Amino acid sequence: MRKYAQRGAAAAVLAGLATAGLMVAAGPASASSSESCSSTFSGGGITYRVCVYTDGASAHSYAQVTGGSPFSPVNVFTGGRSYVVGGAQLGQNSGPSRVYGNAQYFLGGDAVGCGATVKAEFNASANYGPFGPTVTVEKTVVC
Repeated sequence: MRKYAQRGAAAAVLAGLATAGLMVAAGPASASSSESCSSTFSGGGITYRVCVYTDGASAHSYAQVTGGSPFSPVNVFTGGRSYVVGGAQLGQNSGPSRVYGNAQYFLGGDAVGCGATVKAEFNASANYGPFGPTVTVEKTVVC
């Protein structure tokens, strides 16, 4: 009986160490990734914002547009871009589309290096009316 108790205790210790090891391994990955978003603009039947997501030395940006519904989509014309401040352009996206409740537009991404500041800009017009204001966000890449 004593052998079984010792084996059970050893298994519990090993399981505890394995769990602790997994927690330590997962910690650094989540600490280096984060997201920043602009303020949200609402007008003309749509709402939009732009975000920059960083993970280690890489960054990508996207815009979210909300409006319309599956039964009543909104015609939207969008324009956006992202770039490294003082450096290269990461991408852009512009043109007409239809929004059926929620849409995301990829504005570019790449490895940018530690300490770089990424800026993303986005604006949109609902039903091809006047464009709303340009929303912007800046995020420094922390490695």
